[in-house]
Amino acid sequence: IECFGNLHVKNGLFFSHVKALGSVVVGTQNGHGRLHGGEIWAGKDLSARIVGSEAETQTAIYLGEDPYLREQIKALELSLKQQQNHLQELLKAMIYLRTQGGGDPEKLSTIQEERAALLPSIQLMDHQIQQAHENLKTSRFHCRLRVSQKVYPGVHLRLMQVPRFVHEELGPAEFYLEENDQGWEVRVSLS
Repeated sequence: IECFGNLHVKNGLFFSHVKALGSVVVGTQNGHGRLHGGEIWAGKDLSARIVGSEAETQTAIYLGEDPYLREQIKALELSLKQQQNHLQELLKAMIYLRTQGGGDPEKLSTIQEERAALLPSIQLMDHQIQQAHENLKTSRFHCRLRVSQKVYPGVHLRLMQVPRFVHEELGPAEFYLEENDQGWEVRVSLS
């Protein structure tokens, strides 16, 4: 499911892959409000009645960042790594040709031209990654996971990339970020 705003679900999300720019509410109109399995990415908050399951199904919840921007960064970083690897191969080929005592000058010239064309592309991609990380920082919202009935073990939560694993069954709870001396920490408030 992809949603470019807020997502409202009546009964539940089961083994779903969800990306929402806004908030996700599971359990509208007096629905069951169950969420277990899969991955949920939301730019803001998530609210549900029950998160996870008795079987401790792996449920991943990522809140507080634009999921599309995070995806774009991953793609750019992969592409940059490929370009850098290609650059390394070109440098190795140049060294090999130069150390062979009179290697093929035409082939060396072609490799040097390809290297010269690749360098600005790598610099641009590096700049785009830095810009995307800055955009990601500004896209972060004050986010919370609100669960009105029960949270089961097996829930993997990240609020603005700060992790929290649920290892024991909890009743009604609210997960939120709090800053301390070491940085940010995901805290839980039980009702």
